[in-house]
Amino acid sequence: AGVFNFVVKHLRTCVSHVLETPEKTLDIEQVSWFVHQGSRAVVNSVEKVLGQNSNSLFRAESYGNVVGSALPFQLFKEIPQLNKDDYIGLLAFGVGLTMGGAILKVCANPSIN
Repeated sequence: AGVFNFVVKHLRTCVSHVLETPEKTLDIEQVSWFVHQGSRAVVNSVEKVLGQNSNSLFRAESYGNVVGSALPFQLFKEIPQLNKDDYIGLLAFGVGLTMGGAILKVCANPSIN
């Protein structure tokens, strides 16, 4: 419950900070999708804070909550859907009541060979 309350309380501030890039401040709608970790309950709260549709961000159905390693699992799964110049938001939070985020810009059309 402590992690859940921490995420809900601080997520909006974290996202605001990561949207401020050195070149410009991005609008949240410019981010193609967010990669995150957490249980379905936490992710549902993240969706509300980010103004996303319900059940649109939870991508861990096939492997569950694998804490921080959920980020590369989701990136690998979503690579075929990425396009050059897409922005991807990364969000991670954990039991140590820590939170981090980043915005990545896709520089080339990704593919998996």
